[in-house]
Formats: sequence, structure tokens, C-alpha cells
Amino acid sequence: SGSLFDWALFTQRGFGAFSFGTALLAAGYFTPYVHLEPYGRALGLDPYKAATLVSVAALSDALARLLAGCLADCRLVRPARLLVLLNSLTGCSLLLLPLASSYTSSLVLATLYGISAGSFATVAFGVLPEIVGVARVVNATGLCLMVMSVGGLLGPPLS
Repeated sequence: SGSLFDWALFTQRGFGAFSFGTALLAAGYFTPYVHLEPYGRALGLDPYKAATLVSVAALSDALARLLAGCLADCRLVRPARLLVLLNSLTGCSLLLLPLASSYTSSLVLATLYGISAGSFATVAFGVLPEIVGVARVVNATGLCLMVMSVGGLLGPPLS
């Protein structure tokens, strides 16, 4: 086909839902990083400890991406099930984060968020071939990344 993008993918219910979900993921993904430091300062932490919350979340996110990729490659758990598990962990960590009342509890929850969100982001694209098929996965990945970019751009300012 002469089209640069396979727009027909959006007519598939599964791909449309997945794309919308990844846009929401991207919209919420950066929000904790924007608000962790001010939240730490609101808890009374000194500026360095408050900034450490962001650093620890980012470091655990990066390490979790590597480990989640290895775990997904092992195929011990179907990618879709792993995605649901990691999505649930990300949601729980975000729900619990406002309950943190000390540096230690904030650090634990920031780490949990980093681990779960980083893992979720890695595993999400492993599910695409199951949704659209291997032949369309390259176009689907590109379209998903475009939709995610819109969510990533809008999320932090809207929060």
C-alpha cells in the first residue's frame, strides 16, 4: 500500500483500546516524576532528600526495564497477563504514594512506582503482536508511539 501509516489499525477494537490505554499510560507516567520532589518537600524533607525520591524512582525504573525485558523473554507468564499484573502494581503504588508520611515510606513507594512503571512500559509493546499480528507490528508500534507522545505531552501540564 502507498500509505505511510496503516490507519486501518485503529478500526481494530483491540488496537484502538491498546492505543488509548498507552496514551493514558504516557499521560500519567511522567506525572509522579514532576510531583515527587514537591511532595517530598511538603512532607518536610530537605531539598536533597526530596530530590532523591525522583532519582530513586528513575533508577529503579531503568533497572526494572532491563529485568522486565528478560522476564518477558523467558515467557514464564503470557505477556498480556504480565502487563495486567504490572499495570495493577503501578496503580497500587500511585494510590499508596499520597499515604507516605516519612522519608522511608516515600522512598519505598517511589521505588515501587519506578519498578512497576518501568516494567509496564517495557512489557506493553510485547503484547502488540498478539493484538495486530506480526505482519503489522511495525506500523502498530509507530502509531502507538505517536499516540503515546500526545499523552506524554499532555499529562504533566494537565496534572
